Amino acid sequence: VKPFGKHVMTDVDRIGGVPVMMKALLDAGLLHGECLTVTGRTVAENLAEIAPPDPDGKVVRAMSEPIHPTGGITILAGSLAPGGAVVKSAGFDSDVFLGTARVFDRERAAMDALED
Repeated sequence: VKPFGKHVMTDVDRIGGVPVMMKALLDAGLLHGECLTVTGRTVAENLAEIAPPDPDGKVVRAMSEPIHPTGGITILAGSLAPGGAVVKSAGFDSDVFLGTARVFDRERAAMDALED
């Protein structure tokens, strides 16, 4: 799906929507199927009757053939993020950034610095 694929969420909806995607994640062992949901049933029970479409490489790709080998987020750790942090890293070519770090306590201060 965009921004990395050429399809949009209406294309996902056309193939069965979020339940189809959840079923694919469950079948790949990436969802905890035993979790209780608001329906009073588990995730696995809710998805038991969902038949995922065959991955055609268009809207849905096989887990073994991703568009990109890594995801669009990165987990940070270190002196700037002692408790850890999650950042959107999609579109960056480098896994390592070397340079001077600037730390801000407020988003507004960071935005002001970018505008200067």
